[in-house]
Amino acid sequence: MYRVQQVNLKRGGTAATVVDENYVPVEPVHRWIRHLVALRRSPRTIETYAYGARFLMEFCDLTGKEWGSLSLEDLGQFVNWMLLPGSLPARDVVSIAEQPVARSETTVNLYLSGVWSLYEFHHRAGMPLNFPLWISADGSHTPYKSDLMAMGERLRRPIELTETKRRPKVLSVEQIHAITSAQERLRDRFLFALLATTGIRIGTALGLRHEDFQGWNRTLQVVRRENANGARVKGSASTVAKEPTPKLLTGEVVRLYSEYMHTEYGDLDCDYVFVNLWSGRIGAPMTYATVNDLVRRTREAVGFWFTPHMFRHTFATLHLEAGVRPDIVAEMLDHASSQTTTDIYGHVSPQALRREMESAGVITGALATVGAL
Repeated sequence: MYRVQQVNLKRGGTAATVVDENYVPVEPVHRWIRHLVALRRSPRTIETYAYGARFLMEFCDLTGKEWGSLSLEDLGQFVNWMLLPGSLPARDVVSIAEQPVARSETTVNLYLSGVWSLYEFHHRAGMPLNFPLWISADGSHTPYKSDLMAMGERLRRPIELTETKRRPKVLSVEQIHAITSAQERLRDRFLFALLATTGIRIGTALGLRHEDFQGWNRTLQVVRRENANGARVKGSASTVAKEPTPKLLTGEVVRLYSEYMHTEYGDLDCDYVFVNLWSGRIGAPMTYATVNDLVRRTREAVGFWFTPHMFRHTFATLHLEAGVRPDIVAEMLDHASSQTTTDIYGHVSPQALRREMESAGVITGALATVGAL
């Protein structure tokens, strides 16, 4: 039995790795994890990748196979097992019964990204593979992505699940007000208001320092830095990361920040904006786990489900529906390009669709009396 475990790093902070039943790190996985840490990969990415590696090791134990000797057919069975845990058929027996999917295709693809990264790391270190790591549109394959990219080929992994593209879940303005109004503490009210009005990710918020706030011109500077709580500003896929665009702050958010500082933060000597004030180590930066607890309590209070990332989706959707150009919204969200913004938010919400139809006189005119008695 394997599990994902957080371990302390020599340079500070923690990273996820895979340990066995005796809590001993699995050597080939831990070597790869140290490599990802050295490359400054996001802690959350490393954790997701670690889960992929954990499931790979469990699959190999269940099937009696060595992880370094798997074939492409074995990996196909591994993917099916991740979708349907406990569904490994007996040898040479294929089950045709339909079974409920335990994990979504999107989740399995995320875990697979970690598996491919693990194999690519060890292959570069000299381990032979029984399958290609990259395949081009014409069927050419290679262990190394750069080989085919140099020829202008579009690449894919040898196994990728087709994902159902779902509309981002958004909140209504009324729900946002309900969430902020449900907070008994200024810190928590300020946190949710900041997410809703700037579109920043929760990882960005948890890493903020006081020096990042410029109240005189109502802007917030987003800075990529190492954080003691593992929070991370998501970077570009490019090797040269684009500097994040300053975020515009509303007058109410600036006021909330000021009240939070004077009423709750007080004389606390700490660089971080969002810190523990009532439990845990006082003055330590808030963690993802603390935010998860806050979100859980707030869900119970307001009576509906939400996540911190839904504020970002709502921010983008509201601006696009108000007529703000996609390239401007892309800048506000620090997307690599406006195409990224369009791909994620290029949909029409039911509310916007209804407004357009009412404006055109369709559902209030010709179709308004259909079905009337």
